[in-house]
Amino acid sequence: MIRRFIAVGLFLIGMYAVPASALQRIELLDGTILQGEILSFDGSAYAVRTENLGTMKIEKSKVRSIQMGGTDSQSPQAVQDLRSRMLTNPITLGMIMELQNDPDVQEVLNDPEIFSAAEAGDFEKLLSNPKFMKLLQNPKIQEIGRGLSR
Repeated sequence: MIRRFIAVGLFLIGMYAVPASALQRIELLDGTILQGEILSFDGSAYAVRTENLGTMKIEKSKVRSIQMGGTDSQSPQAVQDLRSRMLTNPITLGMIMELQNDPDVQEVLNDPEIFSAAEAGDFEKLLSNPKFMKLLQNPKIQEIGRGLSR
């Protein structure tokens, strides 16, 4: 269970620690491409903040794909470096371990779909999961992510 928790925890923190310049690329069914930050997902629509259009809602049924921007920040080496920093920093690791009793974290840990997507690095699947998006809003996750992105 601890291995499972750490795997998902590291991935969650890594997702949050992606620099702000690494926006998501959202392709709609009509061919429109949007660059923006996914703020939330309620199961039927994404709230997306774009630089030019502001914040908008996009129905899930109109989305063809979502890709992480800033591919350099998500390269296998960058992910490994981030993981290494997390595991060698006792303060960060302690904060991650404190999250194991959080009910929202438990809900994610017990969801095999989220866990397999996290282990596989499947950003699109994670970004379309309301439980995962809710967890990214957790103040502790955000605090750890901010610390790692410095």
